[in-house]
Amino acid sequence: SASDATLVVSMARYQHEALAEAYRRHSGAVFGLAKRLLSNQTQAEEVVQEVFLRLWNNPERFDAERGRVLAWLLAIARSRAIDALRRNERMRASEVAVDDDDALDALAEPPAQSDEPLDLIDASQHHSKLHALLAGLEPLPRQLLALAFMRGCTHEEIAEQTGLALGTVKSHIRRTLVALRSQLADPALLLETP
Repeated sequence: SASDATLVVSMARYQHEALAEAYRRHSGAVFGLAKRLLSNQTQAEEVVQEVFLRLWNNPERFDAERGRVLAWLLAIARSRAIDALRRNERMRASEVAVDDDDALDALAEPPAQSDEPLDLIDASQHHSKLHALLAGLEPLPRQLLALAFMRGCTHEEIAEQTGLALGTVKSHIRRTLVALRSQLADPALLLETP
């Protein structure tokens, strides 16, 4: 049987069998570490997938002089698990701080047009219009806004979760916010029934 280092070299040559063998040898240890850190089987399985995907995509990053393949895989798994724990903590904090309706209400607050407060009907129309505009968004921009504003994810986290390039995430969110802002600022749109 080939050594782990030989398997990594074979992966650099796109030999799928080498990845399968590395997975057979080490996925149990990687899963065990991730499960111990996360206490969540689904998230631990996701970490295993990320670790072996990284091994397949970047086998050249392994340096045999610095240690064994298993130690390298476990270091990656530990890092990914800690990232997941941080995401979980941020999501819990954002869920405790506000629920989805409160977040929408905060986004729905219209800019003041004068020194007088808006009456209840105007505020209600503005809120309904925002909900209608959000419901009418394409799935991708709606998902990106939900991750950013409802879950509190950073642009980098959204890019990682969705597999999109960071610049794509930023431009989608910015474009969508500009469009929503301009539509909400148009008084004629607020008169339309939702």
